Amino acid sequence: MKVLFLTGSVGDYHSARLRNMGDRLSRDGVDFQVLVMSRESADYLHRSAHGVGHDRWESRWRYLGGKGEKRTSVKFSLRLFMEISREKPDLIVTIGYNFHYSVVGLVYRLLKRHPRIVFCADSKFDDGMRRPGREFFKALLARMYDGAIVAGRRQSIYFQFLGIPVENIRVGYDVVDNSLFRQAAQVARQREAEYRVQLGLPEKYIVCVSRLVARKRVDKVIDAYARSQARASGVCLLVIGSGELEQDLRAHCDRLGLSDSVMFRQLVPNRDMPIFLSLAMFLVLLSDYDQWGLCLNEALACGTPVLCTDRCGAAHELVRHGENGFVTDGTESDIDLGIRALLDSSNIVRMKSKYPWNLPDWDLLRFSENVLNFANGFSKWK
Repeated sequence: MKVLFLTGSVGDYHSARLRNMGDRLSRDGVDFQVLVMSRESADYLHRSAHGVGHDRWESRWRYLGGKGEKRTSVKFSLRLFMEISREKPDLIVTIGYNFHYSVVGLVYRLLKRHPRIVFCADSKFDDGMRRPGREFFKALLARMYDGAIVAGRRQSIYFQFLGIPVENIRVGYDVVDNSLFRQAAQVARQREAEYRVQLGLPEKYIVCVSRLVARKRVDKVIDAYARSQARASGVCLLVIGSGELEQDLRAHCDRLGLSDSVMFRQLVPNRDMPIFLSLAMFLVLLSDYDQWGLCLNEALACGTPVLCTDRCGAAHELVRHGENGFVTDGTESDIDLGIRALLDSSNIVRMKSKYPWNLPDWDLLRFSENVLNFANGFSKWK
């Protein structure tokens, strides 16, 4: 059995999953290869550079695209098809179902008949406006695949709607390396005083990790902070992220008189993220919609409670209301209730006493086992 993984680019999230997958599949004698379309990606500018190419699995990843090469060109697609043909996979696993490289993998599966193909996705119904015509064509494409690995229950329901049988869907895609974040957080807390000075972190702060774009509603976070008693209690707000709205958000803070208590940090390397997360009181994510919200995984892995809207995919699955944080309906009054509850130290102590919460259900191994289950199931068809 040979599994071939197709991805557009690789960031820290994907590399952790791929390494874990390689380890898990190899224990069952499954050959595992990765084709990466490009080394370049605007989505993973902060990828850690250490160890790239020297890891026993990363050294086996093949990068196809050259610098500046158009990955949607016919020439590139033909080259990708030939590379897949050379690998002769029994199972193809691809990120997404409508990316150009996913479709090339699907064409290979339809022409060769023998191999199977599954995709990984975290889309759900409430990810922005859904247009019937577009959903119809998505359904035609998605149901050509043999299965899907999706982020959670809401994503499973969406892809069932598109026509994929529930028995061909596995839940557990958006996962992070919980143990890495947990261990790094332990070190950060042991060296707390040193890191606060080194990184200029206030004694008490709330953290928001987000791209600074409209749907992420960082303005809501700032407004909620302004309405709360946090500032009067000496608690600052730290916003980590960059985007087109950064200057508008800074100006918004100025108008509210919060310039001295709201801090902005742009790109933070993933290796440093556990420090920022573990030393925070709690994390806030108030997106209008988020397919999942991996910063929630990271914060919880660090032992830091969270507040998120119910439009985040992780809400009510990874994030358990009242257990490891709070889920809000997004209204001002409900957000304020959540902020007030998390500013109460007794609630924080109670939540942290139950750590690691449900994190074992959302670890790298869950994703790897999903791939292995598909591989084992499809091997019976040979």
